[in-house]
Amino acid sequence: MKKLSLTIIAWFALLSMVFCQSGNTDSNSILYSSGTSSSIIPVFTYAEATHGSQYLFDGWVKGTLISTDGTVYNEPSYGFDYDKIGGALLFTKDRKSAIQVDGSKIKSFTLYDKQDDPENFILVPVIDPAHFVQVIAEGGKYRIYKLTLTHFVKNNYHNDGMTATGNNYDEYVDDYTYFVTINGGAPQKMVLKKKSLREVFKNDLDKLNSFFDTKSGDMDDSYLRELGDYMTK
Repeated sequence: MKKLSLTIIAWFALLSMVFCQSGNTDSNSILYSSGTSSSIIPVFTYAEATHGSQYLFDGWVKGTLISTDGTVYNEPSYGFDYDKIGGALLFTKDRKSAIQVDGSKIKSFTLYDKQDDPENFILVPVIDPAHFVQVIAEGGKYRIYKLTLTHFVKNNYHNDGMTATGNNYDEYVDDYTYFVTINGGAPQKMVLKKKSLREVFKNDLDKLNSFFDTKSGDMDDSYLRELGDYMTK
């Protein structure tokens, strides 16, 4: 299966992102203090043999970024993508070169998929200090997060003439872990099974069971989003 993947053939060293203090988001609102020129060159190619991608999207998407000083960056002409392996947010002004945003200056960011639906991310160091987590549901009492860690698995196919094992292609594999916080407390891991959810939401079992009675289907991100909204009503 053809998979459009974003590859980076050289890294830009020690880039930092500085936001202007005004609310303007023009091209002058970001300054680069490294003193070197950009050498990150994103190349979009069709890879026949590789499954998956180290990037969240298979091309540049719209995005909004909020810095740690509260400045909102929202330039519609810029493109964004997220490196699931390195945990870096990338953006481009010209679709020919990319900049790695200084993660220490990011409070949160939102990326929009092909259906223009938002995917919100924040850094929760107690979950993972190097990777941003996706905010699945956010309410006054409960917040649900999703951590995605991606690793590369090289072609490991073997055939000894009797049996064949492994895959005959390289692959980027995503591992998902879900967390919930209650009243701003420490994140708790949860498994997408009713037994696990009943343990996590044990103080609101009646409400949880009511949700189970009215909601069917696979337990996925959409399911958890509805659950989070329901439990915080």
